[in-house]
Amino acid sequence: ELPVRDMIRQWFEVEGDPDGRLLAEHKRINSKAKLADLFRWAWLYGGAIGVVGLDDGGSYEQTLRGEKLKTVSHIHIYDRHQLWWTTDDLYSDPDDPETGEFFGSPEFYTVTPYHGAVVDTATGSTQFRVHASRVLRVEGATTPEFYRYSNLGWGDSKYQAAYESVRAATAAFGAIENLIESFETATIKISNLVDIVASGRDVELKKRLEILDLGRHIINTLLLAEGEEFSKQSSSVAGLAELLDRTVERISIATGIPVTLLVGRAPAGLNATGASDIRFWYDNVKSLQTDELEPLLNKLHRWFMLAKSGPFGGKELKECTLKFNPLWQPTELEIVDLRNKQAQTDA
Repeated sequence: ELPVRDMIRQWFEVEGDPDGRLLAEHKRINSKAKLADLFRWAWLYGGAIGVVGLDDGGSYEQTLRGEKLKTVSHIHIYDRHQLWWTTDDLYSDPDDPETGEFFGSPEFYTVTPYHGAVVDTATGSTQFRVHASRVLRVEGATTPEFYRYSNLGWGDSKYQAAYESVRAATAAFGAIENLIESFETATIKISNLVDIVASGRDVELKKRLEILDLGRHIINTLLLAEGEEFSKQSSSVAGLAELLDRTVERISIATGIPVTLLVGRAPAGLNATGASDIRFWYDNVKSLQTDELEPLLNKLHRWFMLAKSGPFGGKELKECTLKFNPLWQPTELEIVDLRNKQAQTDA
């Protein structure tokens, strides 16, 4: 959740659109939540698509005609397990001037919304086909080409790398739970125990242990006969805290999420603030915004502007730049200090 949430948390501004029409269009179709789902399922399963409702007079299966686009109405999200295609559905001409860059990728997706869902009441079909020109596509972790073929054309889950670390941490904490249950072990020394067992007086021995346990529960006192001794031994927990810290650090390394954010732990050490860890994390999130989120937003922005019934009347803005809002939010003291320095500079 954390990478996705931080990637869209502060959203963005658009320079060249002072009236905020693009942001209003995003709010109208709830694109912020939809894009979060798109990345959430794509990174979990290795791929997902967003089918965008583009009214150009054609069906989902037809190539988008941007010059006839009227409205952008919705985004529906489907993960890779709801999608399939055949080899006939792929872009097959690497020399085509318009589609050659998509060679080997799907031109058509067959979508199964969910089991038993009827998407065409006329035919009773539970599936529909959509052309790639109407789709926002996100993949998971990058994989070698030969692996993509065996994975039905998709990437791998981004969380596969962290799986073993999470499994090891789960095992470690489970072992601690078992240790707590057996933290103290009681020892009772009974005279002639070997003779009692050898003579078959098991019932007598069991009765004696029951009396000891009953007395301990009722009056918190043990009544011992002559020659009997009772003691307790505690298991050592030395080093367990450090061991558990290492398992958490292993997850942090595998996910790239600082421990301070992963488990909400306060930074340790003299003058430690955790600021450097958080800034490092925000730099990583910034790269995700630029590399993976921004191309999808630019695609949506073009459709918003081309829509003749939309606020732009089908005209694209000549100078339009997307700028993500800062993830690091300064404190009030930092803001005041910055203003003071700026005032001195101006003076």
